Amino acid sequence: MAIKLIALVITLCVASWDTGEGRSLRFSTTPLNRYSFPPHFDFGVASSAYQYEGAVEEGGRSLSIWDNFTHAFPGGKLSDGVNKEGVQFYKNLIDELIENGIKPFVTIYHWDIPQALDDEYGSFLSPRIIDDFRNYARFCFQEFGDKVSMWTTFNEPYVYSVSGYDAGNKAMGRCSKWVNSLCIAGDSGTEPYLVSHHLLLAHAAAVEEFRKCDKISQDAKIGIVLSPYWFEPYDIASNADKEAVERALTFNIGWHLSPLVFGDYPETIKTSAGNRLPSFTKEQSMMVKNSFDFIGVNYYTARFVAHDLHVDISRPRFTTDQHLQYKCFDDYEDGTVTREEIIEDTKRIEYHQKHLQQLHKAIIEDGCNVKGYFTWSLLDNFEWEHGYAVRFGLYYVDYKNGLKRHAKNSAIWFKHFLQRSGKPMPMELFKSVKRWWYGLQMI
Repeated sequence: MAIKLIALVITLCVASWDTGEGRSLRFSTTPLNRYSFPPHFDFGVASSAYQYEGAVEEGGRSLSIWDNFTHAFPGGKLSDGVNKEGVQFYKNLIDELIENGIKPFVTIYHWDIPQALDDEYGSFLSPRIIDDFRNYARFCFQEFGDKVSMWTTFNEPYVYSVSGYDAGNKAMGRCSKWVNSLCIAGDSGTEPYLVSHHLLLAHAAAVEEFRKCDKISQDAKIGIVLSPYWFEPYDIASNADKEAVERALTFNIGWHLSPLVFGDYPETIKTSAGNRLPSFTKEQSMMVKNSFDFIGVNYYTARFVAHDLHVDISRPRFTTDQHLQYKCFDDYEDGTVTREEIIEDTKRIEYHQKHLQQLHKAIIEDGCNVKGYFTWSLLDNFEWEHGYAVRFGLYYVDYKNGLKRHAKNSAIWFKHFLQRSGKPMPMELFKSVKRWWYGLQMI
């Protein structure tokens, strides 16, 4: 037991260095650096086309559901023609990244469906989206597949389906009128399930195209990015709240992950939603099952949940199908803090430090097969319904003064984390360390 306790000790030290901008950072850090992680472990930062790029009326772009952007097809479909200027923009971007030693990870769909497809047939409300997305994905693989080896089909299908079609606070802005009076149309009890169903089938169709594309290298991989919270019972002594945790995990993770792993939805969701939940045919189930090489996880925080005793069954809704009460609060910046206060983002540094510590333990102690860690995000940007009031970037963007960028303390910390001295651990040595750790568990 003593040996196990010693092995669990994490040594802390205090780091101090000059930032080169007249600032000196001093805060607790760990001896971890990028070389503490397995060989070929990827570190990176994330961005999103619509949230970053702007240039609304340039480069052949047309309307998307988030107002004014679509990537390659001005009319939304391959048959409507290709925006060659837009394609060249992304080719240039990919080349520039590679020339600077940066490995591009490409997400095909990050919530910016062409408005033309929604006008024509309701986009993801219709099964017609499956073939259009298949064609779009095939085009991307053919155009960029020789230089991109890591692909993601969809970003956060849960958020897209629930916020866009149950709560109505993100595009598409659809929901039942009694949920949100600003929603012009929608059905919160059926549309989230229908949208996610078509999204999963579109994902699987894209993966089929990926796996037979001759431009894709043999070591290339494709997956999907989910956004599950972790949950804890609001009342630790309540069995009902403990069961609520299981339901929360099922609805937040199992809704999309279970079809990918097992070919079908969880029984809990089938029972709760009834005939409002679409069914997979045998062929669809086989197509969706195992349609991934990796699963990305966008993790934000954890939540407390309690069993909800007061659900109005006469008003069915995805959110109330879970019979949950979420106990949480938002801690967003209100836009009144100064630039200097935002740049001194100690909490963001602590967040990354602690999560990297726990991630390292999960890999070494539990053998979790984690391949990378990406921060959101590189720059402050347009955070959907929160606009520009929320700043998640490692770099501060001065929106009032020519979009000048200033490195926050977190950017400097992350840079030093990646550059800190250390040598890559050979794979055999890494495996030996894991075997050593497992051996300690037997003491």
